[in-house]
Amino acid sequence: MAKHLIYMLSKIEYGRISKSKFMEGMDGIIEGLRRDFPHVLPLRQQNSFRFELKAEGAPEVFTDVDPVLTLLSPNKTWGIRIAPNFVILHTKKCEGFEDFRKRFLKVIEAVHSNFDITHISFIGMRYLNTFDYSPETEFTDCFKRMDFLQPKLNSWGMVGSNMSARYLINTEAVNISSGVMIDAPKYMPDLAELASDIDDVNKINEGPLAHLDIDSMFATQDLVDFSIDFISQKVETLRKNANEAFFEIVEH
Repeated sequence: MAKHLIYMLSKIEYGRISKSKFMEGMDGIIEGLRRDFPHVLPLRQQNSFRFELKAEGAPEVFTDVDPVLTLLSPNKTWGIRIAPNFVILHTKKCEGFEDFRKRFLKVIEAVHSNFDITHISFIGMRYLNTFDYSPETEFTDCFKRMDFLQPKLNSWGMVGSNMSARYLINTEAVNISSGVMIDAPKYMPDLAELASDIDDVNKINEGPLAHLDIDSMFATQDLVDFSIDFISQKVETLRKNANEAFFEIVEH
């Protein structure tokens, strides 16, 4: 997967802490991570939504404005976003899973030691892969499951497609977005705002380009007690599921 991987992220959602607790712990996180993430961006505000059920009628929707701390590595190829209810580590230059997991667990430990995280509700890993086009092979040199790209229809010219699929594996799930883009942005629309921390999201890939976006996740309505061991094990499982999907679809 490394040959085609252009962007990777992992996210953990945890039981929300108060804004005052967030502000108190922020400096400790910056100090704990500043050797690896010395760039501290101005604190930003982000809207989040919560729902409250009522005895009658539709649930009420409330909008909260949460602070978000953003840290970047020295060369700005890695980034972190931390909010009162989640942490994200993302990179455009992954140097292998073990390196990524080591970095991610270090970030989680820093967040936990300063915020006293108690519960987890979501763990996710996402891999964005791209494949160059050759008119001689039309992606058959890299995809063995052509059903994940644009199917041929009559003798019409193919000018792009996007396919979405979801699969369940025990307590985990895998979402796959794939297809062919022509003269399209480097990042999916839902990734562009986040990826702008570490890359130029306005860059256009000229000509045809195949993409395979694998989102491997664990989510639960019943909160799980915080545990570094649990997170590490789940990240390994999510990586395994993503790899199995990738190697089923792509030639290797």
